[in-house]
Amino acid sequence: MLSGLWVRFVFQFVTFLLLARVLKAENYGLFAGSLGLVASLAPFALWGSGHILVQEVARDPQKFSRFWGHATTTAVLSGLLLLAIATFLGWWILPHHVIGSVLLPLAIGEFFGNRGAELAGRAFQAHRQLSVTSRLYMAIAGYRFLAVMFLLFPGVLKTAQSWALLYLLAGLSSGITGMLTVWIKLRPQRFLDAPLWNRWGEGLYFSIGQASHGAYSELDKSLLLHWVSPAVVGTYAVAQRLIGIAFLPLQALFSATYPEFFHHGGRGVRHAIRYARRWLPLMTVLAVLLGIGAVVGAPVLLHLIGKDYTGLVIVTLGLSPLLLLRVLHFVAGDILTGSGYQRIRSLIQVLAVALSVGLNVLLIPVWGWKGAVVTALVTNALLGVFLWGTALWKQRAEMWASSQD
Repeated sequence: MLSGLWVRFVFQFVTFLLLARVLKAENYGLFAGSLGLVASLAPFALWGSGHILVQEVARDPQKFSRFWGHATTTAVLSGLLLLAIATFLGWWILPHHVIGSVLLPLAIGEFFGNRGAELAGRAFQAHRQLSVTSRLYMAIAGYRFLAVMFLLFPGVLKTAQSWALLYLLAGLSSGITGMLTVWIKLRPQRFLDAPLWNRWGEGLYFSIGQASHGAYSELDKSLLLHWVSPAVVGTYAVAQRLIGIAFLPLQALFSATYPEFFHHGGRGVRHAIRYARRWLPLMTVLAVLLGIGAVVGAPVLLHLIGKDYTGLVIVTLGLSPLLLLRVLHFVAGDILTGSGYQRIRSLIQVLAVALSVGLNVLLIPVWGWKGAVVTALVTNALLGVFLWGTALWKQRAEMWASSQD
């Protein structure tokens, strides 16, 4: 499983480098701005059906065929709904000429392709066949790598429109691979069934939990594309991606410590806070060092992808504090989740998304990419303040309750 993560990382990083170099800043900006809108909606493409599938089948494998049919039908219906929503929002946010040529191919590839592969991965996760799940997720990155290699061929137009079509084909290839793998290895008795209308609320809750993690780091690129040039969006998107790459070691730490928050949080939020304090100094120092590394690495990246991305170093410098801010709110969020307060965490994250959109709408028309940077820093900082404030408030409430006993 760990080796699979490294293979995916290598595929994704090389794909990113080649794509940024080939498309140049303007076309990369058109792609990134359109994908930002799609990525913000993508967690709703399965409507939580993958999580419900894992939940039910892990308890009773005999339920697989039934819940697989429910999940696939839900995915199709949700994908169609999101396709309409993406088109509507794109018409208001994005340049009109990218709606049909860039946005829709990306949306189809993501909603019906990559999310189909994700659902297939969930099916094997439910059966505890994690090696198959890892290979299916690697296939998503692998097909995308093959697509960008095709883009390098002479005669292929190096445009956002060309890449959007290749992204569509790569996504559908991933989805088909996933569905065929489920059919061959798990032999479900049905592929479509009535959706679980009585559990739509639970599915929405799972989707919000996924979407709120990334929406405030995706929509900014779409909103930027509404007010500034695609080349500026391309530079901002590359800088943001560099920060995302720098965060990967911290993400691995969070993945390793996440189960322990449930272990300690099961005895009360104060135990989860005590556990967090063991890791927080290390994570804080690492975040600062990785932020410095991202800024130092920006000129090297600029050399690799070309001088077209003017201002990459200064944008990366502006975004670098996000690494520390993310550590602070991720730790506080895991404290709440591990202590049984996931609903509160999700609510605060949804409010953060609303704040991010509002600030971007106010600041980007005035300050351009600097407005997006300020919004990202303010949103992540306030997210940390509210999550930590809630965790400490819950700790105080638990201590007061125990003192009354």
